[in-house]
Amino acid sequence: MLDRFNLANKIILLTGGAGLYGRGLTADLAAAGATLVVASRDLGACQRVAVDECQRSFTFHPASYDQGDEKSILALKDHILEKFGRMGNPGDLGGSVVFLLSDATNYITGINLPVDGGFSAH
Repeated sequence: MLDRFNLANKIILLTGGAGLYGRGLTADLAAAGATLVVASRDLGACQRVAVDECQRSFTFHPASYDQGDEKSILALKDHILEKFGRMGNPGDLGGSVVFLLSDATNYITGINLPVDGGFSAH
């Protein structure tokens, strides 16, 4: 299915990507060509995933992040801006609409999909 998506030159912030369920998503997004920033309270877990993904020749950046701590959220935002130069912009919203209308969602019967660059976590 991922051959339908080309994520080259895309930077994705994925929280929970080092966890049990997020690990598979991390591998799929990396295989589709995305540069991943995987953030978690457990930086060690993110670093272990980074080792695995870098061995597979994927670009991966572990980051520390605590969703319950506003300073941590703002620090992660600043880290991404410093490293990559931008966060999402209004043009980034259309991709979600394309996704929801595509065959990639055939098995989805209901979803809450916040498309706000993580603002709702704030």
